[in-house]
This record gives sequence, C-alpha cells and structure tokens, in this order.
Amino acid sequence: MRLISLLLILLTSLPSISQQVRVGGQGELYFPVPLQNSLPDGDRLRIRSVEVTGQSDFGETTLPLYAKVTVGGDDTSGDLTLNLREGYLSAQTGPLALRAGKFYLPIGLLNQTRRSAWPMISAPRAISLFFTETGVVDTGGDLTFSNGGLQIRAGATNGYRFDSAVSNTGLKPLTPTHFARPSYTFSTASSRISVAGDYLARVADDGTAMRLAGLDAQFFSRERDPWAWEGQMEIYHRYLKPAQLAITEEFGGYLFMEKGLGDSSLAGLRADAYKNSSLRFANGDVRKNLTLALSPTYTYRAYEYFRAQVAYTVLSEARDGDATRTEQSLEFRIVSEFGDIPKFRTPSLRPDRSSL
Repeated sequence: MRLISLLLILLTSLPSISQQVRVGGQGELYFPVPLQNSLPDGDRLRIRSVEVTGQSDFGETTLPLYAKVTVGGDDTSGDLTLNLREGYLSAQTGPLALRAGKFYLPIGLLNQTRRSAWPMISAPRAISLFFTETGVVDTGGDLTFSNGGLQIRAGATNGYRFDSAVSNTGLKPLTPTHFARPSYTFSTASSRISVAGDYLARVADDGTAMRLAGLDAQFFSRERDPWAWEGQMEIYHRYLKPAQLAITEEFGGYLFMEKGLGDSSLAGLRADAYKNSSLRFANGDVRKNLTLALSPTYTYRAYEYFRAQVAYTVLSEARDGDATRTEQSLEFRIVSEFGDIPKFRTPSLRPDRSSL
C-alpha cells in the first residue's frame, strides 16, 4: 500500500507530473446465451468489467520513469466490486527496465492485459484453468533486458495467492512466485512475428509445487491492410505436486486466427485443446481424455473506441468410460473505451487496429 500511495501522489499532486497524466478507461457489457449444457453463470446480461487507468511518463531523460494506476473490477459471481487492479512504477536506463508494484504477471499473451482488450470474448479452457478467467495479478518486481528484437524479462512476486484476487490476503508461500520470459521479434517482407518462451513456478504454503512452462507466438501484418490475416497462439504444460498426493500433469493451449473484412469488421476462429495426462481410473489405469473447442468470432468496430462482438463456441469433452459431453453457447459483448489507455498487443504492431 505504501507504493500505491506514492504512485497516487506522484500522479495527482506534483504539477510537473499531473500535467502529463493520461487518463482513460473502459466498460464491458456481456451477455452469454447457453444453447446446450448451460454456462456456469447462466444467461445473465451484465456489466462484466469496468476500469479507469491513469498513467504518466516523467523523470530525467537519463532515467525515464513511468507510473500506472488502474482501478477496476470484474463481475464473476453477480457482484462487481472496484479494487486496485494494477499500480506500479518503472524506470528505464539503456537496455534495462525495472518495474515494482502490482501488475498482471508477464507470462503468455492473454494474461498480460485486461480481458476486455482481448481479441476473443472469453478465455480458452487451458488459459482459464492455468491463469483464471480474468488473469493473475500479484505484487513484486521484474527486470527486462532489451536489445533489438530480443527481450528477456524475469522477476518474482510475493506469491501469497495465485489467482485474480486484487488483495494480498493468503498465506506466505514456501517459495514465492517467480517467472522468466525470453522473446524475440523479427520481420519478414509482409509481417512481424514474435515468439516467446514462458516459465513460472511457486511452492504454496501447504507444500504444493507448481511449474508452468510454455510457448507463445504472434504474427501481424506490417501493412495497413484491412484484409490481412493475423493471429496468435499459446501452449502450456502445467506440473502440480501436492505434498501428500500424486503428481498432476496437464497440457493445453489455443490457436486464434483473425482476418480483416474491411475497415470495420474482423472474423476470427479460435481452436482450443486441453488434456489431463494424470487422470486415472479407480484401479490406477490411465484414463484417456481430451477436450476440444472451436469458437468463431465476429467483431464490428466503430471508430477506435467501440467494438461489438459475437462468438459461438462448441466444446467437446471426451473421457474413457463416459459419454462425450458437448457444450454449445453464444456470447455477445460490447466494449466502449475512452481517453488514453494501454492497448492490447503492446507495442502495437498494427496501428490502424491497435485497439482490437
């Protein structure tokens, strides 16, 4: 809280800084429609999330500083309560950047930013299991080294809990959450491609060890082509070892492809997969299982700060010994933004559609 108080003071009190404060925000209206095997939260129309962000660049040119404070909330159980989502201070000198405060853990692609800025409406199965539906935030620090297209980021957070909670309640872990993410971005004649490796580990207070390792990638058109193809993918292996129980190993990920349909429309298709390799029958035999999903998405954008989306999702869950379970649903959402807010896919590699 001391750091957050300092950030608020820096953003609002000092004249030289307050004149440079950029404020923005967003609101997300969401409506799920279950078609087969109801969604966990039914068909309730609601404001799913709101956020207001203040950010500022300041400091001497030899040591540029950046501060960001985001207050917001997500409706996951019928109530939307505003809390501090992010609040951190970062400094950069040469190829090094240091950040300290509360932030989304910089692992993968979707987990690094708010859900309302995703190109898809909801998280794929593996992402929701490994990172929660809205992303994992925690308090700590990280160090980033950048040189050309190469970027290496590593850090640690307190790890009292590993979820989307905005408070630091919980029990002290045996080993705090720590992570590393090397990435490289390169260009071809028509595209820019970014590839990254992801690693995260922690040991909870009850002795449960978790390791998460994976890969993610993005590609973007270098041209302002409203008909271009673009896409992203993430794939992970999660290892869980409770102190007195058997090891659980899971694999999962998604591929999302998106094509422009002119200046105002985009069509996307997401394919998901998830498997629990440790699932067993009561007699100890391996129980084969696989969850697959497809989700076509249509996005309409009016100006830079408004978009409406609809997605149809069909999910098939197969397990040895059980009948295949199928889910079908429709999702609608409207996202409205205002002011100056950090965009998804930063730095933007497609400036004409960076808000998507």
